[in-house]
Amino acid sequence: MNDRESYYRGALIAILSLVSFVGVMMEIRLPFSVSPLNILDPVLVYWSGQMSKLEHRVGDTFEIIRYWQRWDDRCRALERQNKELLVRLRSSEEAVRENRELKKLLKLKRTIPYPTVSANLICKGGTPWSPTFLLDKGSRDGVMRGMAVVSPYGVMGVVVGTTAHTSRVLGVTSVDCRIHAEDRESGVRGILKGDNAGSLFLHYVLTDRQVKPGDMLLTSGLGGIFPRGYPVARVVSVKRLPGEKFLLIRCEPTAPWDDTHYILVLKRNHR
Repeated sequence: MNDRESYYRGALIAILSLVSFVGVMMEIRLPFSVSPLNILDPVLVYWSGQMSKLEHRVGDTFEIIRYWQRWDDRCRALERQNKELLVRLRSSEEAVRENRELKKLLKLKRTIPYPTVSANLICKGGTPWSPTFLLDKGSRDGVMRGMAVVSPYGVMGVVVGTTAHTSRVLGVTSVDCRIHAEDRESGVRGILKGDNAGSLFLHYVLTDRQVKPGDMLLTSGLGGIFPRGYPVARVVSVKRLPGEKFLLIRCEPTAPWDDTHYILVLKRNHR
């Protein structure tokens, strides 16, 4: 029983005691043939009954309040537990995704016939005019300027600068990154160059060549930086412009560097 219930019960007892005391005093001071208590008895009985009902109702009300308070506490506890479970679920999903990515990276590493350096992508960004990202491996790990960078999904870019423990990579979507590529379906070759906005364009492909949306573009091996046969982009659209002798071929990179964490630096040219 809480303080409020004790207060109401005490008030009821005090009222009933006061009424009884008044009745007794009237009987002592007014010795009529008909006692005032006899007149007040029905009133007192009725009042007592009503007070008893009121007391029960007040008790029931407080019981309902206590019930809803317990229910609210339980709901809050379940809500906290649900949030904790969601955090654990996200952590588990992230661990599964990282494990899947690492397995693909290990499989890729086994297929490369020359030394590689495994690295983590630690900083994404750069500027709109030169999209770059940083790796957690540098010159002390054998990483040098001009080395190719790949992920399990395709070519990521080329190393353009190093410190002792980090490397700066120029992404394939940069206008300063040029990659010799060939169409896997038709064998048509061209030079891929980015637009600093997430897309690439395949240049120097004549209008009579067969290139269509959906074609996969692989590194041709020319240029000496990227080995032949690695995915680099997929054709999105092909346009033949009036008066132009080259096709306008827009592509998208196969490696989503915004959602990639583990990559390989190829030491092919620095054995």
